Amino acid sequence: MGGLARKSAILNKAKLNKTNFFVVDAGDLFFKTKTINPGIPTDIAKINAETIVSSFNKIGCDALNIGEKDFALGIDYLKGLKENSEFPYISANIKNNLGSFIFNPYTIVNKNGLKIGIIGLSSSFEYENILVEEPVEALKKIIDFVDAQSDFVLLLFNANENDLNKLHNANLPVDFIIQSKSKKRSNDGGKKEIPVYSCGDRGKYLYEFDFLYNEINNKFIDIAQYESTIKLMERKINNLNNPTNQNVQKTNQENKLEQIKNYKIKMKEAEDVIDNAVNKIIVNKIALDKNFIDDPEILKIVDIGNKKRSLIPNPPHGQPGHRHGH
Repeated sequence: MGGLARKSAILNKAKLNKTNFFVVDAGDLFFKTKTINPGIPTDIAKINAETIVSSFNKIGCDALNIGEKDFALGIDYLKGLKENSEFPYISANIKNNLGSFIFNPYTIVNKNGLKIGIIGLSSSFEYENILVEEPVEALKKIIDFVDAQSDFVLLLFNANENDLNKLHNANLPVDFIIQSKSKKRSNDGGKKEIPVYSCGDRGKYLYEFDFLYNEINNKFIDIAQYESTIKLMERKINNLNNPTNQNVQKTNQENKLEQIKNYKIKMKEAEDVIDNAVNKIIVNKIALDKNFIDDPEILKIVDIGNKKRSLIPNPPHGQPGHRHGH
């Protein structure tokens, strides 16, 4: 819960500096596991989820994609959270057992004339009274409609790697993907046509994306990808120039010079892409450490949740929900 106050402090600072500012979450926001044991674990999970809702109401959120873990306490409880939320829940492929949308499939956010189409998706999972349509097929049904209304299409995807690969192969007009469900933290958007970023699953980082555009119909270039290429080529060149490197000692001078030449060419190509990019995506990965002063308004909300948890009595030792401290 402590990370909420730090996230809010970072976002408050960003709001002061950016006019086109929006906040999204790609899913699995409320719970850490798919199922929660009854009794004390359920009581604590509810307090945590309600604390998150109150905090996000204060922070502001433009769209929350619903992931599998968000159903850990059932669909009725999740609907109750939604009723108390001042931000939209979205999902284009999670439906009720009659095949109707439970949440809006997308939302259009207008920031100073820039229209951002935000779509929610989840990889398939099973849960009582819920149908989860195959995500790429569900996306195909609405993507052209959303794209026609938007300057930029952002996909929030609670995705496994197999579904991400299917999406990349589908050649759909998606500009950017933020992925939940993955444990990795991305340094760049990868080498596929659509940049994909995952923030990891431990909540220790907040990702800030700057979308800098001059011609909205032009392609956005993921600057981090090409910066990674430049750094890699620099390391390779330094290794070849290192006289203590045993592998380099076995390489004749002619081959060494040829490799350095090729690395420099790749560096130059990456630098040219960055220099000539009309529209750019710049990523800033921010560690939620003690360098940031917690937002006092969110701390108050978190403290209320802490007090509620402290009032829950410990069950006898050995029974489900027994806690060895706070």
